[in-house]
Amino acid sequence: MFQNIYRRVTAPLYAYLALRKHGGVWGLKSYLAQQPVPDERLLQIYEAELGKCGSRIGCNAVCAGEPFFSHGMYGVFISGGARIGKHAVIFQQVTIGSSTLHDSKNAGSPTLGDNVYI
Repeated sequence: MFQNIYRRVTAPLYAYLALRKHGGVWGLKSYLAQQPVPDERLLQIYEAELGKCGSRIGCNAVCAGEPFFSHGMYGVFISGGARIGKHAVIFQQVTIGSSTLHDSKNAGSPTLGDNVYI
């Protein structure tokens, strides 16, 4: 019983401290992308925070700068292999996916340049 109470109290506190230490969700994403083997707890916190908005942005997605989410990160999916340039504006319900079909002539993830408006 004590362990269950301990987990309910410490998990949100750990998440709060981790997000604060890394400067929010985007800072945590940048930190995780730099790690050869990401810390499982931090990865869970990152995914849980994005999950609150129904979003998924792969930790390995490369962005030259933090994109501007004009309506928040609601329903945004960005694959882990995507590359996004500076000053990107991304609206809600946007998918920047990837093709993993072996017989596809366009297999891979998209690369978006600077100043894109999606």
